[in-house]
Order: sequence, then C-alpha cells, then structure tokens
Amino acid sequence: MARAMARIMNRHLFSLTSLALPIFLAACASSAGQYPSLAKRDAERVSGIAEPAEAEPVTPMPPPGPHLENRLSSLVTKATRADRDFQTLKAPAERSVAAARGAARAGESWTQAQVTLAELQSARSDAMIALADLDQLFAEERLAEPGELSPSALAIADARNRVEALVDQENRVIAALLKQLGT
Repeated sequence: MARAMARIMNRHLFSLTSLALPIFLAACASSAGQYPSLAKRDAERVSGIAEPAEAEPVTPMPPPGPHLENRLSSLVTKATRADRDFQTLKAPAERSVAAARGAARAGESWTQAQVTLAELQSARSDAMIALADLDQLFAEERLAEPGELSPSALAIADARNRVEALVDQENRVIAALLKQLGT
C-alpha cells in the first residue's frame, strides 16, 4: 500500500515539475524589454578632463626642541646604565648556569642559577622600560605629525634603534643561558 501511494505521489510530482519547468523557462526567456539593460549607462562612462591639483608649499619642520633632546638623552642613558649593570651580572650568571648544568631541578646549584638569571633579567627590564618609553614617544610624534618623518621623529627613531640594539643583545644572552640550563 505504501509503495502504491509513493508511486502515485511521484507521478503527480513528476507531472507538476514537467508542467512548471517550461513555464519557468518561458518566464526567463521573455522579451528583453521588461528588464533593465546591464550595459554601461552614460553616467557610468568616464569623460572630461581632470586638472592636477596645485602642490602645497613645503615648510621645513623645526628641529627637535631641547625638551625632547633632554628626554631622549635621559632614556638612552637609562638604557646604557641598565646595560652596564647587565654586563656586570653576566659573568656571574654564566658561571652559575655552567655549575648548574645537568643538576637536578630545585637543587642548590639550579636554584642559584635561577636567582642569577632573575637578576640578569631585572637589569634588562630597566633597558626595556626605556625602550617602551621611546616607543610611546615615537607613536605620539607620528600621530601629531603624520606623513613624512619629522626631525623629532627621526631623533626618536635613532635613540630607539640604539636602545633596541642593547635589548636585543641582552635577550640573546638570556636565551642562551636559559637554553644551557634546560629551561
């Protein structure tokens, strides 16, 4: 009984589909006058002549003021001092890590190596703070003077590059010591 009902429904569905399909296709193929053309309209065509804009006069930007120069000098000095402290702590940290190589974790030599590495990282953090301050100054300058780099932005970038070089070198030392320690 169920099969007979399914056959009847399929036949009716087939006949409905076979009737609807030609009607649908006929609607799609109706005369072109009922639908707008997809061709370019006159308003969409490029026409006319564009006149170049006159260049604005370029005024040179003033050099960095004494306040900025003092701030930059202070931040570079802070980073250099932190690097000096780092270099002083580097040799004891290297000896401590060498002594702890292969030692059990939480053993006395391993713990001492962790302490000396923490002191080394603390010295590096002072240079990183100066670098973060330089990043902030540079961002503020770029927001105030978008476009071409101003002399102030160039001075900040130069100071930032010097401090970043110190921090990168310190990062490499710490990474090498951590690797030796197996951390």
